[in-house]
Amino acid sequence: MILNAFSVLTASQNGNGLWRHPDDERHRFNELSWWLDYARLVEDAGFTSLMFADSFGTGDVSDALDRAQIEEGAYFPATDPFVYVPAIAAATSRLSFIATASTSFENPYSLARRIGSLDHLSGGRFGWNVVTSFVPAMGRAYGTPLLPHAQRYARAEEFLQACYLLWEGSWQDDAYEVTGTDRLVDPDRVHEVAHSGEFFTTSGRFTVSPSPQRTPLLVQAGHSAQGTSFAARHAEVVLVTGTPVQAAAYIAEVRRLAAEAGRDPSLLRFLVPVVIVTGSDEEDAARRVAEYRALWSRRAAAAVMALFTGYDLRPDADDSAFSYARTDRHQSAARELAAAGEKELSRQEAYEAATAFPGTHVFISGGPRTVTDRLEAWVDEAGVDGFNLMDLVSPADMRRFVRWVVPELERRDAIHPPTAGRTIRETYLGAGHSRLSADHPGARLRPGTNDRTREGRA
Repeated sequence: MILNAFSVLTASQNGNGLWRHPDDERHRFNELSWWLDYARLVEDAGFTSLMFADSFGTGDVSDALDRAQIEEGAYFPATDPFVYVPAIAAATSRLSFIATASTSFENPYSLARRIGSLDHLSGGRFGWNVVTSFVPAMGRAYGTPLLPHAQRYARAEEFLQACYLLWEGSWQDDAYEVTGTDRLVDPDRVHEVAHSGEFFTTSGRFTVSPSPQRTPLLVQAGHSAQGTSFAARHAEVVLVTGTPVQAAAYIAEVRRLAAEAGRDPSLLRFLVPVVIVTGSDEEDAARRVAEYRALWSRRAAAAVMALFTGYDLRPDADDSAFSYARTDRHQSAARELAAAGEKELSRQEAYEAATAFPGTHVFISGGPRTVTDRLEAWVDEAGVDGFNLMDLVSPADMRRFVRWVVPELERRDAIHPPTAGRTIRETYLGAGHSRLSADHPGARLRPGTNDRTREGRA
């Protein structure tokens, strides 16, 4: 069972209003020392990785919801996770890291260079959470209009092809000679590469020598038709949502599409985001849940729902029917809300469903055995490989999980801590998988593999 700690460098990630709880320390999210302590906590508990999502602005649905988001610190403000990873990596040896970067606003060459450098600095313990972004405010901030959903994935496809060409196609493994010759690098083994497409153009020799993984571990979470297809072609770790039955169906579909794309579907890993509130026993956990419920802010939850879906849900909404309207934002979240319940929802009922405690993620509460039973049931019923653990009150929720649940997982031999010296890809996929598998589209751009190596066109 893979355990991944999932976080955002922001004051309030999932615990809408729970920054008011006396145990919450997320107001310290800009302090490196806080993150060093958090990373050591999860590393010592046997977690595989610490993943940072990112946030780039307010929901832009209404001024009232934007103000609520800012006042509640809900994904605002947010700090760049890429800046923190090198320092945290230097303070750990077994824990790996995954950071989020958007293909809608980054440049392939600059991101490939940054990621290659991070993979060197971390000893191969770095993964990239590939996102296409969906918040219009981000487009305005970058001065680049946000593309429609389908075009964002077309841009992402080209973005990855350009990155693969730089990471995999420019340097041969034996180009960096170091000793035994009169030259440090063999220029004949560092190739000029060129990509020219609809969205990007890049050419020349890649300036970063091959890192332990070359291409970082690739993580993705799309659940739209385009997102699912994209994950099947490129992702090595896929984030899933829904019920165990829904997750199982999604996993089967991604594996099927991966096989159709010529990839080995057994090399994909699937994680489900989960919020866990636990304690020494059932009563202790229930008391904790009651504390959180009392502090929960529906106002903050509505602002977060607006950020992700574009829906303007209000407590004074009328009784007219709420229905799914196609959105260029987080499509699966919007559809799930519209489908909630066994009957048609009114707008008032939609507001109540969308803003209720404990939020929209999988929620598990109880004593150590109850929580462990539920996690193992997810593995058995959905076929997931592990979990993205998210705090409501941080770091207290993680400390309680480590204190009470991790020993039970260890007792059942359900978790196996990563080994120092392995890349993140080896930790997720197994020994011998430090680099992309030969059937991955990125591997097909390695020197000598085919005639597209120098062109970078799929």
